[in-house]
Amino acid sequence: MNLSENKKILKRFLHLVMNNYIQFLKKSFENQKEIIDSCQYDLNFSGYHLPKYIYGEKEEIFSKLSSKEYLHYLVQKGVKRKLVGKDLYYYKNVIVMSLKLSTKWALTTTFFNSL
Repeated sequence: MNLSENKKILKRFLHLVMNNYIQFLKKSFENQKEIIDSCQYDLNFSGYHLPKYIYGEKEEIFSKLSSKEYLHYLVQKGVKRKLVGKDLYYYKNVIVMSLKLSTKWALTTTFFNSL
């Protein structure tokens, strides 16, 4: 075989591969359109759609706390768990400032409004 015959064979091979690939893409898009057309869903973009927090069995007693009190409880619980063996004084200022800002910006009410 000479070089021109190799080029012809390669060209035919690439043509077949591309043709199969194009057919594959067409079928994929048809399937995707069929799936999209069979779906019915209305999105509501008005207001906030935050998840509702469900208390665990051991946390049921906290359902009577305000959102601010519950946030403080969660922070204390997390600090005890994550900062074992570390200098808590080092982190105290960051924790206190974060809680003050979240209260000031009403984040506790925003994120715990479903409690």
